[in-house]
Amino acid sequence: MSSSCTSHKTRPRYFDIGVNALDDQFSGIYYDRQKHPPDLLHVWERSVSAGCDRWLITAGDLKDSHRAWRLCRDFHLGHPIHSTPTTSESHDIARTRAAQGRWYATAGIHPTRASTVPAAGPDRSLFLGDLVSEVQAGYAGGYIRAYGELGLDYDRLSYSPKDAQLDAFRLQLHLITTTPIHPSSQTTIAQALPLFLHTRASHPDFANILAEFLPLLPRRGVVHSFTGEVEELDALVGMGFEVGLNGCSVRGEESLGLVGGFGDTVAIQVETDAPWCEIRATHAGASFLPNMFPSLTPTQTQSHVYTPPPEKPVKPDKFNHASPAPVKGRNEPAYIGAVVHVIASVREVDPEVIAQAAYRNASRMFEAPDFPKIALPQEVQHDTVESPVDE
Repeated sequence: MSSSCTSHKTRPRYFDIGVNALDDQFSGIYYDRQKHPPDLLHVWERSVSAGCDRWLITAGDLKDSHRAWRLCRDFHLGHPIHSTPTTSESHDIARTRAAQGRWYATAGIHPTRASTVPAAGPDRSLFLGDLVSEVQAGYAGGYIRAYGELGLDYDRLSYSPKDAQLDAFRLQLHLITTTPIHPSSQTTIAQALPLFLHTRASHPDFANILAEFLPLLPRRGVVHSFTGEVEELDALVGMGFEVGLNGCSVRGEESLGLVGGFGDTVAIQVETDAPWCEIRATHAGASFLPNMFPSLTPTQTQSHVYTPPPEKPVKPDKFNHASPAPVKGRNEPAYIGAVVHVIASVREVDPEVIAQAAYRNASRMFEAPDFPKIALPQEVQHDTVESPVDE
């Protein structure tokens, strides 16, 4: 980062509320082929260097719900991540990671995977029981901080048909509003956790179903990767939900109009949706990022909130584990400042205002005082951090 960017301001902190850390790409697998070794910890190092010290790792099905919070646990305990070997004692690694930041997780069924929910019968009951067990265990350990990703996606009905999506959405909302967060607790899952929501081309059904359950959803939540219309955004914000913006939210001129037109920054959170939703040179928002796309005519001078990683991105099959660099075409949390910069540029406000509001909103939603905290003062406190259930 140049001295002109840092002479009077420090880089803001970021909380990436949408990291698909379980995606095969972070294990070096592309189209079912191993291209390079797992590099998630290298991605984390670049994220921290960019000021992004909080990740919310998203789950999309029952298997993800199991893996996501355990990945967070392994990270904070100093265990190997994605088979990356460790070279020192785990408690030393744990202290280092705790000083860097935090990984949190969600648990739930994505609308495109709604077909994985069994039909009525014993299998359905077993499935829901397993899902509840994951939520309760991950929450008790301090790792699961939101329920989701759930909602409706009518753009991708080929993955799960509409009827299956509607069923899974209602089923999950009923489940979390009637099931305790702990077997001996009077507090429901929905009272303990905010929602991590997804909607595509489905607003009328999405909003109507949420409205039915709204009195039972005191924590509300965030509609992530929002790409809808202004009227849809206003309706969701009016219901008390916040919105997550990423590269997909600044893709076209209409999207920029949405980002520039909505009113209350309190509703803003930011994300990358890594490894997806990167800002590309063909996107309308790219002209605001001369450091990222130097071949384009810049609309505005780059701000201090974002400077790309110094390493030049490489193709997956050119990856060098001894000298790791970002992978070309794969989004990662280190790029989150680019999203903030585009939002601020379109809205013609100081990007630090957007960055601070987004970080504050995400921290409030996912690190509220009533959540158990991960504490690693001198050595790992296994009795407070370990999972309460056996692997």
